[in-house]
Amino acid sequence: MGFFHKSIKIKLIISTFFIVIVATLLVSLGIYSSVLSDLQKSMGQRLQHVAATASLLVDAGDHKKVYSYWLKSAMQRPGSLSIKEIEQTDEFKRIQKTLRDIKDVNKLQQDIYTVVLPKFLRKQNEMVFMTMSKEKPYIGNSLPISEIALKVLESKTPSYSDIYVDHEGTWISALAPIIYTYTKGKKKGKTKVVGLIEVDYDVTEEVHAVQMNLLKKSLLWSTIGMLLALIITFIISNALSKPIITLSEHTKKPIDENWTTSLTIQRPDEIGALAESMRVMVSEIVTSRKQLEDYAHNLEEKVKARTKELNDMNIKLKCILDSLGQGLLLFNSDGSIDPLYSQVTDSFLAKPVSSMDANTFYADDFDAKRTFNVLFNEMIPFEDGVDLLPQKINQVSDEIFLDISYRTIRNEDGIDKILVVITDKTFEILNERRFKQKELETNRLMSIYTSQSELKSFISDAKARIAESH
Repeated sequence: MGFFHKSIKIKLIISTFFIVIVATLLVSLGIYSSVLSDLQKSMGQRLQHVAATASLLVDAGDHKKVYSYWLKSAMQRPGSLSIKEIEQTDEFKRIQKTLRDIKDVNKLQQDIYTVVLPKFLRKQNEMVFMTMSKEKPYIGNSLPISEIALKVLESKTPSYSDIYVDHEGTWISALAPIIYTYTKGKKKGKTKVVGLIEVDYDVTEEVHAVQMNLLKKSLLWSTIGMLLALIITFIISNALSKPIITLSEHTKKPIDENWTTSLTIQRPDEIGALAESMRVMVSEIVTSRKQLEDYAHNLEEKVKARTKELNDMNIKLKCILDSLGQGLLLFNSDGSIDPLYSQVTDSFLAKPVSSMDANTFYADDFDAKRTFNVLFNEMIPFEDGVDLLPQKINQVSDEIFLDISYRTIRNEDGIDKILVVITDKTFEILNERRFKQKELETNRLMSIYTSQSELKSFISDAKARIAESH
């Protein structure tokens, strides 16, 4: 199971342990950094004092001469001394004795030595060992130029380095300048740094001791912190989780009228507010459930009553449509015919309306899909587009004369249906034809009456017809 699926109590305990461990590590790192800083400061100041003392005790003139001996040897000038011969010079021996005395007095384990920074080695970032307290000298050996050496050389004041680590251990170093003062010539009274005294100290054991001491204390603090955290977390988690567990178990009970009264959590905090919200919510659920039960109880009767009302309304509407002498039907946008139409419509058509659609309703070939797409989407105004609809329908007989007209039924989105009105004009047209026939006969009689020749001719024809009939 993941962390987020665990109980609140376990989450609190795990979270508290994590916080204690992180806090202990952060505090330990802070203390370790502070102790190392104190160690660096105390040892650095002590070594700086030793280096400053040594720079005063070492004869700057002797050191300048030793450096000149080595420089001539390095440049391989005629008459120059070898390294062995330099080691035997009085100047070298006096400096070596001074360095040994300083080492013994200060009870140092590491050698004290001097270094110089020749100009021709500056580009290579190297400096050279010149004199040292060690029995077996190493004059002329090179080593990398350190930042602290450049700092001392520039400021001409003693200083010490930060704690650093190399392949031989953990160290702190102090350096002091060996200053030579000119007593003759144009440079009389001027000074020059002719070398640097360097004192090193191996702090590996001290750092290790600090680390071990801090580790022991960290373990002790962590153990005590975890025990306290466990006790405090247990108390707090019980105070928090118990009402939540009670609330969680209560939610599993069936919801009824007694649910809210059986929930007894009363607290002035967020959990109490949650319990109160649950009581209000459940109360509303109970009320809503009662309303739903009442509504469900009456819904069937309401549906039956509403269905009866709709059926009655449809029957009345059908009767109204059937009482009209006109045929009425509705086209849907897909070309189908709505089930609601007047009964007389069937008497006009060759087939029942229920078996027709827009394609079979008209006598001529008709692309109902394309035409209805134009009309229903109102690509052109309906009054102009209605001419696209045929006027000849698939009627029951050619002996009847039908007039077709169209209307629209709209909703919020536009045209919903197209209403087709079919009016029987047979009686009107036949009466109009009879009237025109009688009008022609009357006009003929009037013309005969006004013309004697035509009247005589009419009488002769009439007599002839009567005779023939006998």
